[in-house]
This record gives sequence, structure tokens and C-alpha cells, in this order.
Amino acid sequence: MNYAESCAYIDGLTKFTAKHSLAHTRECLALLDNPDRSFKIVHIAGTNGKGSTASYLESILRSAGIRTGLFTSPHLVDMRERFRVDGEIVSKEAFLTAFEAARKAVSSMPDHPSYFEFIYLIGCLIFKNAGVDTAVMETGLGGRLDATNTCENPVLTIITSVSFDHMQYLGNTLFEIAGEKAGIIKQGVPVVFLAAKEECAGRILEEAALRNAPALALIPPAAEEGVEKLLSGGDARTYKTKILKNLAPFIDFSLISSYDKKACDMRIRAAAAYQAENASLAILGAAELTRAGFAITEENIREGLLSARWEGRMEEALPGVYLDGAHNEDGISRFIEAAKAVAEGKRATLLFAAVSDKDYTAMVRELAEDLAPECVITTEVPGARRESASHFEELFRENGFERVVTVPDPAEAFKYAMSQRGDGVLFVCGSLYLIGLIKRMIHDQF
Repeated sequence: MNYAESCAYIDGLTKFTAKHSLAHTRECLALLDNPDRSFKIVHIAGTNGKGSTASYLESILRSAGIRTGLFTSPHLVDMRERFRVDGEIVSKEAFLTAFEAARKAVSSMPDHPSYFEFIYLIGCLIFKNAGVDTAVMETGLGGRLDATNTCENPVLTIITSVSFDHMQYLGNTLFEIAGEKAGIIKQGVPVVFLAAKEECAGRILEEAALRNAPALALIPPAAEEGVEKLLSGGDARTYKTKILKNLAPFIDFSLISSYDKKACDMRIRAAAAYQAENASLAILGAAELTRAGFAITEENIREGLLSARWEGRMEEALPGVYLDGAHNEDGISRFIEAAKAVAEGKRATLLFAAVSDKDYTAMVRELAEDLAPECVITTEVPGARRESASHFEELFRENGFERVVTVPDPAEAFKYAMSQRGDGVLFVCGSLYLIGLIKRMIHDQF
């Protein structure tokens, strides 16, 4: 098969295979001679912020001269975005070599690996073939039952922001969802986590204590009141992050130890203040890896943070055009926070679409109440999870918007949105799939 055919093969797995047990994934890995055991793994779970945190930490490791792998999902334009070696998307040849090896190995199995399971196998093979020393790998969904949780001996686990998403799989309460994310914590392996919500932090601490895992908690500025009291018992080393300066294109912030009040001032290149939290998680992770014997200096951390890039999260894809893949209530809230800072004193236009299994009603309500753009264009993401643009228009109008235009075709919607932007800013949000479509258009047309 060529590259296009291999991608079509993998896309077809969504339709014909179901999620399998971790035992099934381990059996698949065994058929491939356990490629996941040929490199060290940092395992990351969370609702929002996984990709950004993974990108920051991978960049730090690379700055320290460590040969890295980065496994993330989903991809925006090209499937190979999911697999990076030393910061670079892998070649089609490297992808096809791993694809064919994985396909041949599992051909005799009665149950073919699922879509994500198969992609994980390919990623492990790519990293083994490339001689990766340390791979930063994010979960696909949840954590406890995710295919990536076949990793039995990670060097570190990280849990980013936990909020409501995929409730049909992970549970209907934050306690349940946090429990699924905390399923990646391993016996005696340090866990770094964002302690924003008391319920989530409590559940993560429970799992860490059960597995004798040293815990490091980052308390963000907007943490719930009960979080500090919960952490005051000494079950975790605690840290806080504080924004010092937010002047595009840089954000200066401080990471402060609650124990000795020592502060570490850092800088990232980002448009969203929330990225300081993700960068702080990466810093704490790097510090913990240093304690474990990794040769990472403070200069490596500074250089890695400043050079890291993550697409689709308040990404300025064109001058004045920002793409953000926020697709749940908490993600939209953080997007609005960043967008308001960027749009201050400027005319804002919004292009919006979401897929049918997301809580787009809550997303629209938040956007209407807190962002209040002058013009909204609604469009659609094609495919089985398509939701009509006219439905989004109705929701925006119900929430008090009069200037709403429906353009079902995403390409035409983007052209129209660009024509309405004027000298203001354009925000695109609601779905990573929409962001992928827009990025492809920008690549082809600009």
C-alpha cells in the first residue's frame, strides 16, 4: 500500500472494529516483540491541555539532547502529525514501514485492533525503529482503559485539566472522570497533576496514595477554594503559577513552590494565558525527571519552553486569525478568556461548528454570554457526526445574537468570515475537525 491507501485502511477501522481490552492490546504488542519496551515513556492524561503539555515537555527533553518521540491525537491535517521524532513529523517511509509491520503481525488475530489501538501500535514501532530514548505519549480517551495504558513502567505520569467530556464513556461526575484519568498512575511512579477542582484533585490523590506514587500538584490561579485546604495535609508537593506579563507574542509567568516560596520565572511563546499552566506542568515533570537521573538543566527548560509550538490552540494561523480546537465547556471557557485578551479594543468575528456528540448548547451559551462577537458565522463539519449549521444559528439567536450567518460549506464559510473580519480579529472554534479543515484551506490558498 502507498501512504494514501494506508490512511484509508486505518480510517476504515473506525467503522468495522470496536474498542478492545488492554489484554488485547498487550497481545498485539507481543506479536510485534513489545516495541513499547524499547524506550522510556512519559504518560499524559487529561480532558484539556494534554497536547500542549506533551509538546512543552518533549521540547524540553529535546533541548537537553535526548532523542524524543511524541505521540498525540487527533491529527488536524495529516495522520503523521500523531508521530514526531525529535520534533519532526515522521516521513511517509517510516510510517509505511511501521504500518506494514503492524498490519502483517495482527493479520492472524481473530479481532483486528481498533482505530486508536492500531495507531498506537504504529507509534510504538516508529519510535523503536527510530531509536527514541524517551517518548511523551498522551492517552486517546480517558486513561484507565486506554490502549496507551499498556505502558507498565512509565518514568512519569502527568494529569492535566479534568472536566466534563466523553461522559458516555468516562462517567457523569468529575469524580468518575478523574478516576478514569488517574488510572494511568503506576506503583511508585511520580504523578504531576493540575489541581483546579477539589473533586478531581481528591480522586487523583486517592489513586496516588493507593499506588505509593509521589504527587506534585499545580494549583492554578482560578482553582476552587477547597483545593488548597485539601492539599494542606502534605499528601502532595504543591506549586502555584502566576502570570507576570501577557504581551503578544510572549507570556511571562512564575512557578512558585508552596514549601519554600522559591519562584522560577519563565517565558513561553503563546497567545493564551492558560498555556502557562500547561508549561508549568511540563516544568514540574522535567524537574521530576531530573531527580530520576535525566540530565536536564534550567537552560534546557527555558530553551525548550520558548521553542515549543502547538497547533490548533489559540494558534495565529494568519495575521489576526486565531484557531482554537476547544470542543467542551471547560475548553470553551479557557478559549474565551484568551480570546477576550486578544480582541480587546478590536472588532471580533466568530466562525463556529461542532460535532453532534458534543455539548454544543453549553458552548454556544458561553460564547454568547462572555465573548459576544459582533458577527457569528455557523458552518458544519462533514461526516457521520455532522450537526447542521442552521441548528447552531438557532442556538445563537436564542442566546440573543441577531447577526448570525449560516454557511454550511466550511470553505465558503471561512471565505465569508475573512471578508467580514475587516481590520479586526477572526476566531475559529468548536471542533478540532473544523480546525483541521481550515488549516488545510489556509495551506492551500495562502
